[in-house]
Amino acid sequence: MTRDDRKFPFLMGFVDGFLTALTLAAGRLFDKTSTADLSLAIRVAIASLVSSGFVFFVARYSELRRELMEAERELSLGHSGMLASTALGKKVRKSAIIDASISGVSSFIGAMFPLVFAAFDPFLPWLTLTFSMLILAIFGFFLGKSVGKQPLIWVAALMLGGAFVIWVGIILHLT
Repeated sequence: MTRDDRKFPFLMGFVDGFLTALTLAAGRLFDKTSTADLSLAIRVAIASLVSSGFVFFVARYSELRRELMEAERELSLGHSGMLASTALGKKVRKSAIIDASISGVSSFIGAMFPLVFAAFDPFLPWLTLTFSMLILAIFGFFLGKSVGKQPLIWVAALMLGGAFVIWVGIILHLT
């Protein structure tokens, strides 16, 4: 894989971590009895890292294995799983592990962004949410460029998704 191929797991992990943090902590941002702090940021970021890394590994590995099975069918090889037992199968597993690691670490970073910002100024939740929407817009643009589609549609989609996630987080008040 090229370096450009690694942008996708980074962007997806970052956005996943960011949205996870907003979902889990939005209620606390508007709670007058408690504030967001660095401890919350670290705990949410670790949960995001583990969840994102695992989900991305499963998704990527199953996608690559499916491609191997499709190649076996196209090549009219004997029984299913022959390519997976070769060096190509090991390469698929290694690629999925690398992508999952990138996604997990960037999810950790993404989750830290809004929560660390909120910890520095816990009494202005709207400032944190405005900052978060700006970051989502920026990443929406780059995600749109990464997948070769219209970046402004991705900007709008991530901002609308972010607003929805914040609303859900406020209603659920999970932390």
